[in-house]
Amino acid sequence: MEYTDIMRWWASLEHHTGDRANLRRCHTVNDVQLEPAYHKLLAILDNLYINHDQLAVMAGVLSHITTNNERSSTATQLAECMSELRFRRLLSVNEPDDLMLAMIRAVAMLKGSTYIIDIANAAYSWDDETKKAWALDYFSAGGKKHD
Repeated sequence: MEYTDIMRWWASLEHHTGDRANLRRCHTVNDVQLEPAYHKLLAILDNLYINHDQLAVMAGVLSHITTNNERSSTATQLAECMSELRFRRLLSVNEPDDLMLAMIRAVAMLKGSTYIIDIANAAYSWDDETKKAWALDYFSAGGKKHD
């Protein structure tokens, strides 16, 4: 997957605020897949091997990010504001709809500022390896113990 294309699509949401607003109102991956902005991303990526549910999770989450903060991984940033219990709940999510909502909540805790490429990659490839990497980053950064 070309992350420069994803960054270009995300940046275009700044100029197409209606697209961003429509994506932000989506509560399920099916809702996202019905939005023209999702189809613009799909056209940009132009790849027959795309997992549509995972791409919809990514698009839904990215629409909530207002600032690209590359200072550290998303999980490391979450260690500053998310309790260990909430973080463990996030790691336990497996269903695309639940993942999208959980990641949107995480982005909200970060006040819309996180590392876009990192969270895009995680949203698209949410598997055991991604979860392990996030856990390593979170706990290495000394994640919060309480809410």
